[in-house]
Amino acid sequence: MKPALGLVRVCLYSLLTTLVAICTAFPVAAETISLKRAVELALAHSPAAAQAKADNQRAFASYREAKDQYLPQLMIGSGLGDSWGYPLSLEGSAPSLVNINAQSALFNPALRDFIRAARNEYKAMAEESKDRHNQIVQDTVLIYLELVKWEQQMAQLRQQEEDTLRAQEVAEQRVQAGVDSEQTGKQARLASARAHLRLIQAEGSIDVLRTTLSQLTGVPVNSLGTAPDSVPSLPEVPKSGDPAKAQESSPAVLFAQQHAIAQSFRARGEHRSLWPSVDFATQYAVLAKFNNWTQFFPNNVFERNNATVGVVIRFPFFNPSQHAHAQVADAEAIRANKEVEATKNQVS
Repeated sequence: MKPALGLVRVCLYSLLTTLVAICTAFPVAAETISLKRAVELALAHSPAAAQAKADNQRAFASYREAKDQYLPQLMIGSGLGDSWGYPLSLEGSAPSLVNINAQSALFNPALRDFIRAARNEYKAMAEESKDRHNQIVQDTVLIYLELVKWEQQMAQLRQQEEDTLRAQEVAEQRVQAGVDSEQTGKQARLASARAHLRLIQAEGSIDVLRTTLSQLTGVPVNSLGTAPDSVPSLPEVPKSGDPAKAQESSPAVLFAQQHAIAQSFRARGEHRSLWPSVDFATQYAVLAKFNNWTQFFPNNVFERNNATVGVVIRFPFFNPSQHAHAQVADAEAIRANKEVEATKNQVS
């Protein structure tokens, strides 16, 4: 049995060795992607695109968070506990078997401005998403074109290196034969070294560009291939138009403008937080008899089911901390407006 077991192990080892050799001899086939496909993959796999989508979702959720404060917020719970003497409150509510609370904003000038700020911030994120989209497309196209350019030059660079090596060999033979001077041999070696350097630089550029394109598209770098035929001809460069129109259509400028408007609304809302506000509030509770209610209220007066409906009015007439917070918001609004001017200058 032992010799047979050893023979089986030898056969398995030989089979595995053969499979490894076959896999090594046949490399992974390159996946040729066109320029259009590279842009589509970059928009789907790029971290910048995912970040833009997350920022857009966050801005929309913030807008809904502010707007939904006008909707009643319902809470159902219970405040169970024993009482000694008069039943005291548990976290602001009387001990009860079941209690239901509802609250919503009715009149709140600050909240209205905060909603406007969140809405404009959401619009700003939409413009920033367009700007990031354009930037991803631009980066992918430039990297793809640069990679194609270097790959097309590789054959010529290799041929130049071979030619300079042959010229160097001929020059060295002529120097040894005494036909040419030593200076001629040095010039031939220098030309060969320069050709080899250009080839190495081209290979390094291809490796860097291929790695960057792989990170953008999600295609493995070892199986990434380009299609030079998919590159369209460059269109004619239009004449420089009106800078004002370029600024109006620029996503970067539109983002800065919407962000500045949002910061202005936010600053005004911080100031209006010192204004009076009115909230709707209601509460319903089912009281328990074991909390000594019947000892303080006769049986014909005590009511287990109780409800309250009304409004809560607030007058924040003295709040130094909020004053300082409003001044901070004013400074941020000024900074956002200056960013609009700086962005317009960059676009123009």
